[in-house]
Amino acid sequence: MKRIFLETLLVCDDGEVPPKQSESAEPVRPSFVVTRRHLLRWPARLQRLREWRINEWRAWCGVLATRLVVCTKMLIAHLTLADQQRGSTMGKITDTRYGSIAQFFHWCTAILVLVAFMYGPGGPEQRVYSSVHEFDRRLHETLGLCVFTLAVIRLLWRTIDARPEAPPVSRWMRVMATVVQGLLYMLLLALPLTAVAGAWLEGHPLTLIAGVEIPPLLGASHNAGGTFASVHKWLGDAIM
Repeated sequence: MKRIFLETLLVCDDGEVPPKQSESAEPVRPSFVVTRRHLLRWPARLQRLREWRINEWRAWCGVLATRLVVCTKMLIAHLTLADQQRGSTMGKITDTRYGSIAQFFHWCTAILVLVAFMYGPGGPEQRVYSSVHEFDRRLHETLGLCVFTLAVIRLLWRTIDARPEAPPVSRWMRVMATVVQGLLYMLLLALPLTAVAGAWLEGHPLTLIAGVEIPPLLGASHNAGGTFASVHKWLGDAIM
């Protein structure tokens, strides 16, 4: 009865019943049509994909940083043990050379400065903060903070480390060596500080690897920010 009722509802205008579809025939598959609803879903999907990639990148960087810290601690412990076996104290090998730990800090700082200089975007503000140079800028700013941290650690280490005896040279050479060393430490501290100040004064956040961003902590002053950016470029050329 139900089937007869349905066929009655499907009767055409001229009173004829439409032909039945063969059971063996394949069902007609509706073609996919992109609707407005599908288009509105794409931004949310892309945002979820972007957040997933950022979270994965942060987790990977966290694991890498942890392993790097562990390897650094093991290396420092190994160097300290080697120095103690040679009959030295506080990382001092001989009376004319710095200790292994001080040399480790020195070469790490030199390598980071060189890599940061190579990946520095440089140029006007539009070029530095363009999407094309986003990775270079993030890597450059991250390495700059690492250089600043290492410089502070080196200064703290110098307060407790035993320094080697000065070579027998004239007084003016000893004074010049002290002045050059002091200027080098000033450059290592001033380079990251001028970069951070220039970015914040221009209204840009400090962008690091793994999507970490530090918002500006200084009031916006575009002219002052451009001045600090120019000073940062001159100091970078000077240290190289």
